[in-house]
Amino acid sequence: MFVSYLALVLMGITWTTTDGDLTFTQEPGAKLYRQEGSNVALTWDYKVDKIGELEYIIWRVYNKTEMKTRNLIVEYKKFGYVRYTNYTLSAYGTERLKKEGRATLVIKDITFEDSTNYRCILSGENATAESLVELIVTGHTYVTPSVISGKVGGSATFTCSATGGPSQNFTWMRGGQKLSVMVNM
Repeated sequence: MFVSYLALVLMGITWTTTDGDLTFTQEPGAKLYRQEGSNVALTWDYKVDKIGELEYIIWRVYNKTEMKTRNLIVEYKKFGYVRYTNYTLSAYGTERLKKEGRATLVIKDITFEDSTNYRCILSGENATAESLVELIVTGHTYVTPSVISGKVGGSATFTCSATGGPSQNFTWMRGGQKLSVMVNM
């Protein structure tokens, strides 16, 4: 019995071949950091060496709660239509997720729950290509520097605190030069 690549992908089984017929010409990068509440465009583009080779484009997401990959959108290039899966409709609704351009996935009003891996799969009769991006949603960061003590001509103590996510790293600067911790001036 022959099982098509699309059927395997819909079941969550994927692999990549690289014979050059389907290749990505643009990918979002390995990791993308975006602030909560903003919109994000996961931009992919591709080239097809053989006319008619591209049959499907599939966008997938790793569901951390279920610990499995789920299809979001399947575009049937041969038949000219796009299908949003039942999972997409229940997890994102009809307004938050859409396909733009040739292969860009747009997520509106992102939340911390959207922090996960997203995948774009190009599928043809004799070739596949797959690209993965990790979306990391960050919180609003508030930085509060303050002078604890200090006298003209004497020493001064400065502190800085921040709230938000992910965790913060600080660099103290004076006159455009990086300072090490506990510097006496």
